[in-house]
Amino acid sequence: MGYTAWQIVGQWYRFRTKNEAKQDDTSLFTALNDAIAEAKADSDAPRKQAFGAEAAMSGHAHVFADFDKLPLPLRSAFVEDLANIAAWSGQASKAIKRKGDKPWASLSMKEKAGIVSALDWLSFDFVEAIKAEGAERADAWLWQLNEALPLLAAEPAGKEEPELALKALQDIFTPLEAELSSALDSRRREQLGDAKELVTQLSVAGATRNLQVLRTLLEELGLESDAAVTRVGELRTALETLTLDPATPGERNALTAAEAALEGEGVEAAEAVRTERMPGVDAAARAAYVAAVVRSASAPKMWALLRPGAGEGTTSNALGRQVSMVELLCSEFADCREGEAGADDLAAAIGRLAPRLLPKLDLLPKPPAPKPPPAPKPAPAPAPAAAPGPVVITEEGEEEEGVEEVLSDAVDAAVEEEDEEEVEEVDTSPGAAVAAALSTLAASSAAAADKVAAARSLSSALATAVAPLLLPLWTKGADRAPEVVVADTVKAAFRSVLKAHGVEVDEEPAERSTFSSDAHEAAGDASAKAQATALTDAEAAAAKARATALAAGLSARAAEAAEDNSPTVSSVRLLLARNGLKAALTDAASKSLPGPALAVAAAAALSLLRETELSALPADAAKAASSACQLAIQLSLASDCGRGLVLGPGLSLLLGRVDAFLDRLQAKAVAQKLQVKEAAEKLAKAAAEVEQGGEDAAALEVLAEAEAPVPLMKVKQAAGLVAELTSEGLVLLELPSAAYKKLATLRETVELLQPTMDGLVWQRATAALKELLGQLGPIGAAVDTRLSDVDVSGDESRRVLLVSLRASAIDIYRSLQEFLTAENEARPAMLADLRSAKEAAFGCKVDRKVAILEASRAKIDALQAARGRVAAAVARIPGADGAAEKLSVIDTAASEAGDAIRMYLQFVRLREHALGVVPPACPTDIEVPEFPSLSDTTAHHADDTVWMEMASASDDELNSWCRAGYELVARGQAAVLLIAGGSQGGQPRVTNDIGLPSTKCLLQLFAERLQRIQRLSTDCMFGMGTGVAHPMQWYILASAETEQPIKDCLSENMYYGLEPSQVHVFTADTTTPMLGEDGKVAMASPYKVARADGGSGEIFRALKSSGYLRHMSRAGVRCIDVHAMEDNAMARIADATFIGYCHSIGLDCAAKVIDPDAAQMTTYGYAMAAGVLPGGGAGEEGPVMDTLPGMMPAIGQYYMSMEWVRKVDKALEGKPLSMYKMVPAAVAAGAKGKLPGYAIQRSISDFVLGCSSLVSNQQWGAVVVEPSEEFAAVWGDLPFYAPDTETAAVEDLLLLHTSWVEAAGGALADGEEGVVEVSPLVSYCGEELEKVVEGKTFDGAYELDLQGFAPQPAQRTNVGPWLVPLAVGYAALAAVKLAKSVK
Repeated sequence: MGYTAWQIVGQWYRFRTKNEAKQDDTSLFTALNDAIAEAKADSDAPRKQAFGAEAAMSGHAHVFADFDKLPLPLRSAFVEDLANIAAWSGQASKAIKRKGDKPWASLSMKEKAGIVSALDWLSFDFVEAIKAEGAERADAWLWQLNEALPLLAAEPAGKEEPELALKALQDIFTPLEAELSSALDSRRREQLGDAKELVTQLSVAGATRNLQVLRTLLEELGLESDAAVTRVGELRTALETLTLDPATPGERNALTAAEAALEGEGVEAAEAVRTERMPGVDAAARAAYVAAVVRSASAPKMWALLRPGAGEGTTSNALGRQVSMVELLCSEFADCREGEAGADDLAAAIGRLAPRLLPKLDLLPKPPAPKPPPAPKPAPAPAPAAAPGPVVITEEGEEEEGVEEVLSDAVDAAVEEEDEEEVEEVDTSPGAAVAAALSTLAASSAAAADKVAAARSLSSALATAVAPLLLPLWTKGADRAPEVVVADTVKAAFRSVLKAHGVEVDEEPAERSTFSSDAHEAAGDASAKAQATALTDAEAAAAKARATALAAGLSARAAEAAEDNSPTVSSVRLLLARNGLKAALTDAASKSLPGPALAVAAAAALSLLRETELSALPADAAKAASSACQLAIQLSLASDCGRGLVLGPGLSLLLGRVDAFLDRLQAKAVAQKLQVKEAAEKLAKAAAEVEQGGEDAAALEVLAEAEAPVPLMKVKQAAGLVAELTSEGLVLLELPSAAYKKLATLRETVELLQPTMDGLVWQRATAALKELLGQLGPIGAAVDTRLSDVDVSGDESRRVLLVSLRASAIDIYRSLQEFLTAENEARPAMLADLRSAKEAAFGCKVDRKVAILEASRAKIDALQAARGRVAAAVARIPGADGAAEKLSVIDTAASEAGDAIRMYLQFVRLREHALGVVPPACPTDIEVPEFPSLSDTTAHHADDTVWMEMASASDDELNSWCRAGYELVARGQAAVLLIAGGSQGGQPRVTNDIGLPSTKCLLQLFAERLQRIQRLSTDCMFGMGTGVAHPMQWYILASAETEQPIKDCLSENMYYGLEPSQVHVFTADTTTPMLGEDGKVAMASPYKVARADGGSGEIFRALKSSGYLRHMSRAGVRCIDVHAMEDNAMARIADATFIGYCHSIGLDCAAKVIDPDAAQMTTYGYAMAAGVLPGGGAGEEGPVMDTLPGMMPAIGQYYMSMEWVRKVDKALEGKPLSMYKMVPAAVAAGAKGKLPGYAIQRSISDFVLGCSSLVSNQQWGAVVVEPSEEFAAVWGDLPFYAPDTETAAVEDLLLLHTSWVEAAGGALADGEEGVVEVSPLVSYCGEELEKVVEGKTFDGAYELDLQGFAPQPAQRTNVGPWLVPLAVGYAALAAVKLAKSVK
């Protein structure tokens, strides 16, 4: 009852306490919110942040982001968690320090308020301090194999350099774009100015204007095209009345003879054509005749099916017609000449039609008689011969299947029988003859005579065979019997009645001669038509030949007349003129020659007449001819000027004619002026002498008859325009008008181009210019052609002008081509390359991902390539020095950025490796650079490090150091610290079976080695069997998860023979905040900061916080043997030689290291992981290859003097963040799982190597040991280190033990593959095995003798003198107890 009451009271008290605490927290956070709200409302200095102001200022506002949303208990947990971070980072206020390890619920309201107030000023700037601290540690050359490379500590800060380099590169592009744009615009203005200056030579518009002015002047001077049209009638009348007959009979006879000779040439040419074409006329007629015969014979109607029930007359007539058609074909074939074209058609028709008659006429060849068989057998009865019947022909004239096939087979059989060597019987029937004839006609190799004979034979055979089948003709008159006449009359009347009623009746028998008459008649008509057509064509060809001959004769005579000036040619010129005028008038009469053309033709004809010919004519005729010639010339010139005075072909010739016309006008004007002057003088004289009226009248008559004066000024003006035009190369080119338009458009387009144009307008204008420039090829060809023509003609002035024009055209083309190339190719390509380079620069990212950095490197390479192209293009631009300089700066900046990214990429590759699970490894098939040897490394660091290579020490030195170590161990002045926080398979690593034959775990191995070293030390220092008076202290730093399992393992196994008081298993909070990939503190949840193990260097913090640092001091510990690799199966716990060496020479700290050659797989593996070993024997330059070679791998065993440990601890109180670095690790991010980030860690190797900033005058050493004797990691720590195989450590350990046994004189039954395990209780490192194994052979790996179960030989001890008194005392005590029991 009382107990129940006590339970009730206790529960009530706890509830009250908890409720009060909850109320206190509610009041606390309410007051906090009120205070923050009041601060925000302060008008003088308003607060912007909520709780966690200093965190927000240091870039960590996210830490407090969800504080207001947390429930009350989680707020308290959050505050307590941040208080621990404040204490860890050295920002602990008095309230936080007073809190210590006390739980939140036990704090007073005042203490809680002090803590909350302090956390508002909690800064997270320690992240940057740790980043900088880690960068200083990155060049450390000592690193523990199962920890991250010190080089990785530089990665967080290493991001800044490529970012700054990229920023510097990107900043250059803006001024570069301005410089390049200015240079391009300047070059555009320069090129455009040059082009505009050059195209001024393309004065198409000016020449066109001059031509228009010239046309106007010429119209005023009488060359008006409209007036010329009206005067054509006058010219026609003059030409029609003009006679060009010579005045003398001799000249008339010569003209007649010339005309006769010309006509004779024409007649001769026509007769030659007629003679040539007449055979073709006959051949055409014959071919038409044959084609018509074949067509009639092959007509479908001729071979159509007979209607059912047809009478004898119908059948007889049809068969007669068919036979007659084949006979006609044979007859015509026989009449054909050899090689005649129609012969093949006739033969083909015969071969196609004749076989259709053979069945009707019983002309099928008989089948050959069968050869007698080897054994006589009765021959089969021959089939009855089929009666001949009508041939079945389709509407298209094709025979149904069966007939031709049968005939063909029969013919083939007959031919085959002819080829046989032995012919028993020759077929002489008509059918055989017909088959032979058809075969001859079908054979292409048969002679023509044979084919003709075959045709005649076939025709005769058909006529003979068909005669009996035809009805006899009705006889007439006396030959007819009366009854026959009556019967025929009745039949005729009856047929007439039936025909009148539309009933079909049999035909009357017809005479055979009428069967082919229609075909003859049709063929004759076709032949006549063909002959008429051929004759018409022949006559047309003859007329054409006559005209051609006449024209050729006239041309030849014209050439002769032009070259020969003898009087005998006068008749020829007259003949040419008369024929020319006659042709012109004839064409004009037929309206095939327009009026202007008549003038041209007349002028050409009359211009042939020279003074000689004109003098031969009568005076009136000569004057009329001269006047008609002048009128024709003027009219033709007016017409040509009206339509041809434009830029184009023929303009030069036309201008020459105009120039000649103007010369005549000018001469005429001068003559008029002189004539008028003379008449005026006469009038003046007449006025003085009135009596001479006759002369006065003559002068008046001269003035009256004088023509209208020629405007000499206009003539001169027109002549000047002609001279100006003929001096221009464009006019001389005589290009097509379309080409001149293109040139004008080209000049107009160039002159319209302005650099200030809108972009789209500029593009359109340059596109049009490009199109025009592309069309200048034909114009250039025309220039060359014209130049060659002028050069041939020998006109030197024009040739020089055209050469100059050609050079100008080339200059224009080249200038415009360069301009367009710059605008359409060079400028866009340059700007595109610049844009590409800029996009590449701004597309680069510096991120902690290999793929992104590699892409950035590729972009930098692309940028460099684009920059190179831009630089090459800029070098061709005059005055672009500024842009070239900027491009050079970009080249340098890009190289620097590329190098920075490349080097940072090495860090990031190592970081990604550190975040993975694959240990570093290097392929054996690549060539790698040679890293510095051990001697090189020791020599390089000889100034600041004490080096000792155990293998090179003498036995005396080793014994001396070992004895010094034994003394420290025997007196309990040396302690062992084992870091055993790792787990494997859910259990602590040190308690797991590692696969030894004895099934011992690492913890047992370590304990037995410690037990053995204690016994060895005591025996050495105090004598054999003395016993351990001062047990060596063994501190095991476990994690929260492994602490209890290790304790349970030790207690269950009675501490493996050690005293429980000497074994200390403890844990301490050595976690540190984790950082995200952005370098900010990561949150595991809204109320808890993500944490990770602080690394092996946190032993100082753990020893102090757990109180074991004071415990060591109280226990008299002078030095500590630290083991940071818990899975090293060969670890020499409390190695007396190592401890004695370090202590005897006064080292503050030391590390066991191995030869770098022994860790090549790991060392080169890191280089492979960083991507700096491409093979070929050389590594890529960068931080990895600058740092990795020469690094010394530590195996996790360290010596520390207690004095040095206390100094470090004291220094860390003032600098709590010293020696920390950021190590890549996976961060637990709540619901997001684990994300890449960083753990804040310390390494013992960093303290040993680089603690000078904390402890002055530190002396440290490196002891080189054999890895085959002291290092065999069972599991390793991924991804930093892993053994070659899962059993490699056990195998190496057994091999080491086996070597001990063999060195001590033992042997194994399996001398090749046998191994044996030696217990640490029997031998620590191979000592004192001779008395156990000498002369023995061991069969298995687990031998009792080697596990400490063998009988031990007697040992000398100091226990002997005390043995008898002890025995007597024990006996007396036993007697007393016995006596008491009896009572």
